[in-house]
Amino acid sequence: NEVLMFERGSNFNVTKRVTLKKSGDFTVKASYNDIPSGSNTIASSTPVDLCTFNISAPATDQPNKIRVNIKQDLSGIITLSSAQSMEELPPDPEPEAKEGEENKEGTEQKDEDAPAPAPKKKYKKSNLAFTTSTFMRYNKEAMDKAVEDEARMANADRVAAETAAKRNELESYLYSMRDKIIGELKDFCTEEESSTFSKALEDAEEWLYSDEGFDSTKSVYMTKLDDVKKFGTPIERRQVEANSRQTTISSLKGSLETYKKFVQSSDDKYAHITDDERDVCRTACNSAESWLYEMIEKQSELPQSVDPILSVAQISAKQKEVADAVNPIMHKPKPLPPKEDPKKDVGAEEKTEEKEEEKPKEEAGPMQTDEAPPPPEADTEPMQTE
Repeated sequence: NEVLMFERGSNFNVTKRVTLKKSGDFTVKASYNDIPSGSNTIASSTPVDLCTFNISAPATDQPNKIRVNIKQDLSGIITLSSAQSMEELPPDPEPEAKEGEENKEGTEQKDEDAPAPAPKKKYKKSNLAFTTSTFMRYNKEAMDKAVEDEARMANADRVAAETAAKRNELESYLYSMRDKIIGELKDFCTEEESSTFSKALEDAEEWLYSDEGFDSTKSVYMTKLDDVKKFGTPIERRQVEANSRQTTISSLKGSLETYKKFVQSSDDKYAHITDDERDVCRTACNSAESWLYEMIEKQSELPQSVDPILSVAQISAKQKEVADAVNPIMHKPKPLPPKEDPKKDVGAEEKTEEKEEEKPKEEAGPMQTDEAPPPPEADTEPMQTE
């Protein structure tokens, strides 16, 4: 059986459904309709078969309804969207009449001759597994070979790009060093080093523009670059050291000044620092300061064309050494005040209350008795004198 699903000139991204009655596995084939002989939209030699869909359906005694949803996507590609098995379910039983229910007289009676409405059929939908086979698809061997060819070509492109990048790096280094050796790097190399380096640059440039150097490999370019860099790297390092040394020295001096102020400070926040701890910090600062000025004096006696004896790395290491010795003491937190024992406070309060209770008893007046008080003494008259 055949059915026309998508006509020529129809819209894309459309899904249409066809219902079949099948039992067991079956195949659906998609192909072009008859191509008119005068058609200018597709060549007459084009294969008409597009693909086949192998659908796995359950085998039953009676064929089931199978819904097959065919989709034509935005690219015009025919795909099987889904396949569903429609298993018809038995109708629901009619509800039983309730006991004691009586028909009232005078109500409308049902016409027995009128046909009863057919019950609505219910189906159980189950998605079916399927596979798609196209007539122009590679088999496994051809697909594996194509993947290998693609990987080989991608690797070849990567190697070619890396080789070209390394060749450009060598060429840029030669041009750059050829100008710097007579310019900004002139003071950082001896005449012998300058002559040797210039000769190495000329030889490398001559080789680079020869037939051998024009079409060489990445590893050869790397070797040539390393051969000339072994002359230029020490000279460039001297320049970097000379340009960065003073900044690093200033940083170390600033740290030493900060630490010496801390040692001499009488601020209350440093009151918990002991004299022994301050001596440790003072010794570390004095030792680093003595070393720094001694090395600065030695370095000033050397020309810029030799390797320095006072490097940026040495100064940074000395600064870290002093910081490791001073910072733990400088940032040591103050000890917490001792906590008062609550039990002692309670005992002191009880003793105070007892003393307050005893105090009024000591200040009380004499006891009252039934005995009469002693008579008062008689007043004596003063003696009269003539």
